Amino acid sequence: MLLRLKNGDTEAFACVYRRYWRKVYRFASLYITLPADVEEVVQDVFLSLWKKRGTIEVEQGLDGYLFIATRNTVFNHLRRHFNYSFYRATLEEAVGNSYNNVEEDLHVAELRQRLYSLLGSMPTRRREVFLLSREGQFSYKEIAVRLGIAEKTVERHINEALKYLRQYLLES
Repeated sequence: MLLRLKNGDTEAFACVYRRYWRKVYRFASLYITLPADVEEVVQDVFLSLWKKRGTIEVEQGLDGYLFIATRNTVFNHLRRHFNYSFYRATLEEAVGNSYNNVEEDLHVAELRQRLYSLLGSMPTRRREVFLLSREGQFSYKEIAVRLGIAEKTVERHINEALKYLRQYLLES
């Protein structure tokens, strides 16, 4: 089966999927609580398997490969979720949490407009890195690879962008 998968046999892939999806789902659900997020992780794991099918070591078997792939995908998912949560918390911290829902909608719209205005005044690369991190929910490593820069450079851009946003959002 593994040899057939390695050679691009879609029926072998479907068979592997049917055989292993429940294991992958259960393992991912140990770390992620929302079923939709768990399903996304499972889909990502099997998509990765298909893309990397040619590099799979037949001797290793699929259990170990899928365990490691699921673990890495879960960690990436949690990191992206943490980045998004941090982004949202930063914005909420800047405007406070002491308003009701109607006022919240107005403040969020104003804040979003102010945020994009501030982002527009940042250096192009810093803005690009920040948006990939917060809106694209890419990890620092993924951004570094995508933009061809060092991870430390990504980290520096994010830190500078957050410092800049805090400074100007707290002033307004």
